[in-house]
Order: sequence, then structure tokens, then C-alpha cells
Amino acid sequence: ALEAPENADPTLLLAPGEGARQRVRRVARSSGQTEAAIDQFLLEYKTLVAMLMSLGSGRSMDETTRSMALLRAEQQFEGKSRKSRRMIKATTRGKKKQPEWMKI
Repeated sequence: ALEAPENADPTLLLAPGEGARQRVRRVARSSGQTEAAIDQFLLEYKTLVAMLMSLGSGRSMDETTRSMALLRAEQQFEGKSRKSRRMIKATTRGKKKQPEWMKI
């Protein structure tokens, strides 16, 4: 389903813009998959590449997993309203520390 230039350079499918969307539509049509399935595959590809780059630079698997979860959450809510972004930030930030005076 991929043409030679796309096979050589997968970033052609990942680039923002209408050209990449047309490529995704063509790949979906020729492979018998939906555009959503191709988009999901491309998201997983980007995640895998980023994870391998992070691990290759010497970061631990724990650090890498944590940062990848945050990155994916940010990408999921990109372009959403301020309220939505704040909600996702609050849920992915982790447990807040309690001030010393609140501990009994």
C-alpha cells in the first residue's frame, strides 16, 4: 500500500498538512483499512520511535514510560479548550504532596 518514497521516508505520512492526509487516505483505501486504523498505527509508530530514542539516550524505562504517557496525553488534548487541557494536566501530574501542617 505504501509507495517507494513513503517506504523510504515514513515521515511523509506524519507531516502536518493536506498532503499527508491525502497519503493516509490513499494508503487506507489501497490496504482496505479505515483512516482511523492508519492514524492509530502512525501514532503507535511515533510513540515507538520516541521511546527507542529515549532509551537509546540512556534514560531508564521508568522515566521513558512516564514521559511518554505525559506526551501522549498532551497530544490527545492538543487544540482542545483550556478547561480540557487543565483537566488532563491535573490528572497526569500525579499525586500532589500534602503540606507538612496538614499531616496529623
